[in-house]
Amino acid sequence: MNTPTFSRPTLWATLAAGALLAVSAGLMQQVSPLLHKPTLLVAPMIGDLDPCLLGATTHPNQPPVPATCRGEQGSAAPLIESTLEALGPLKNPDLELGYTLKVPLLALLQKTPQGWDINREAVQKVVRTLEMSRYPAIVYLYSNHFTTPAPIETELAQDSRNLGQTQQGPLPIDDYYGAPLYPWAIGSTDTPITQRREQVIQALGQAICQRPPELLDKIRGITLLGETHQLYPKFQSGMGYESAYQITDYSPESTRSFQAFLKARFRDLKTLNSTIQAEYRDWAQIQPPGAQRQPTTPDQALDAYAHGWAPVSGWTMAMDKARPPQIAIYVDGRYQGEAQTGLGRQDVAEALPELGTAEVGWRYDLMFSKWSPGPHQIDAYLKDRRQGLLHLGSRLIRVVPRPGMPERPLPAFQLPPSAEAPESLKHYMDFPKQDQLLAYNPLAALWHEFRNQQVTAYISHFKRLVQSTCLAQRPLFTHQLFPYSNPSWDPNRFSVDDSLVPAADLHLGISLYGEASDGRSFFDWHRRHPQGLYGITEFHPLKAMDAPALSHTLSRHFSAGARFISMFMEIRSADRQVIETPYLFGIDPDNKVYGSDKLYQSLKDVIAAPRGLIDIPRPVRDRRP
Repeated sequence: MNTPTFSRPTLWATLAAGALLAVSAGLMQQVSPLLHKPTLLVAPMIGDLDPCLLGATTHPNQPPVPATCRGEQGSAAPLIESTLEALGPLKNPDLELGYTLKVPLLALLQKTPQGWDINREAVQKVVRTLEMSRYPAIVYLYSNHFTTPAPIETELAQDSRNLGQTQQGPLPIDDYYGAPLYPWAIGSTDTPITQRREQVIQALGQAICQRPPELLDKIRGITLLGETHQLYPKFQSGMGYESAYQITDYSPESTRSFQAFLKARFRDLKTLNSTIQAEYRDWAQIQPPGAQRQPTTPDQALDAYAHGWAPVSGWTMAMDKARPPQIAIYVDGRYQGEAQTGLGRQDVAEALPELGTAEVGWRYDLMFSKWSPGPHQIDAYLKDRRQGLLHLGSRLIRVVPRPGMPERPLPAFQLPPSAEAPESLKHYMDFPKQDQLLAYNPLAALWHEFRNQQVTAYISHFKRLVQSTCLAQRPLFTHQLFPYSNPSWDPNRFSVDDSLVPAADLHLGISLYGEASDGRSFFDWHRRHPQGLYGITEFHPLKAMDAPALSHTLSRHFSAGARFISMFMEIRSADRQVIETPYLFGIDPDNKVYGSDKLYQSLKDVIAAPRGLIDIPRPVRDRRP
């Protein structure tokens, strides 16, 4: 059996001693779990542990619950250890091996004659799993829109207070790769589902805090809820600019909160009316943009562009594979800037496998809110070292005038010298569409800002709840998606920007898929938004990687501040050597999709590398105040 390696203690013992002299004991109590070892914790999220933790199968085709899960000393620790041992032996001095324990909050509730109550036996089994495993853990307090599945979910879904509401009313239960998706509301914490989540977290915290302090030492971090964001219909495919613009949250309480947000921002209606060019006489009159099916005033209009920004985006293969493409954007013949390139377009890679990569997307965001009303021409060019500018596409758009404003014709202008892109250069300009109408509504920008704050407020509510227990001694992380790696996504549908900003007592936890995991988009964003320490809550590059490439990726993240990385992985045990239907995004030797089997072998090779990660610089310290 492989014992987890805790390497290089001397250097960090010295650093820890210095830190103890520099800061208070209370601060070090929170920060030390992230600083006491200069290693990256590889912490797979091991699937199918729920039957073991809950004492019953959750799907009809699941195998029987193993004997090690049953009885007074039953736990999931043996399943975790056999899975991690299959990855070992650990020889890499820059890594630690651990696991992410997904704790399905709603599934820890059971129906009793008196109503829903805590399944104390399951809670104790979660705690025993942490106690009995020899490996360090990330504890994932899991409860978001993805099904657990838990019996209480169907009952909670019957109460409209628990469901996010679009302009059309409460969202229906959705589907995500064949599993139910529950559109739980996050616009308010005064909901039954919030109270149930609180109930379980308090019980779990109490159970852990009653154990000896050595148990807390095994917990390297706690991630909150899972991906928490605003929602929209058809979640699996509706995140782009062409879907019907229905977003959350339009509940009565959310509307009242938006009115309070505006009142706090502008203090008097005169200032608000001047800013948004409206004529409100009472704060209670104000409705969120889009609330009316047939807007009667400009401040009620809402679409994907109403906040004043429009993407220019598309995809192109690289002319020079050694260099990322450079794409210049012009408006009415005037240079605006260079698009971000190398973004992920998995759809293009699957349609054109001959490209050999999904990192062909590009995007530039134009702020049109101050443009003159009327038509404008947008042009995109690929910069080529030999041929100069190659024209990729041109679009006419029209900025809709506000009431009383004149519309001017398309101005005369001269485009830069260029040539048409050759037929051999595969490319396409997706947005904007030809003759796209762009109408700026200042209230829409405020509405999206408010929706962002709703997401942050909901996460912060649970941060404070966890901090009211002994779990406050462990570093807390969010568990958020990264909406900027696909140029065809509309980030405002999710409204997570505000929740990605680091707080003094809450670290960033981020899920990185495809290009975001190893490409430029996340690292470019990270440089613009310094995070200090962060965790990668889900990881899959959606392609095969050899061991050197994977090692380099882990090295980049570690040097940028990552302290743990989690990926989905199936149980490996004596009676589970082959997984017939592995999870689609699981890194597993039996999963051929997205090169997952090769990724699994590469991860084993990296873990076994005695010389460590390649070119790994000194780890960063937490830069947050």
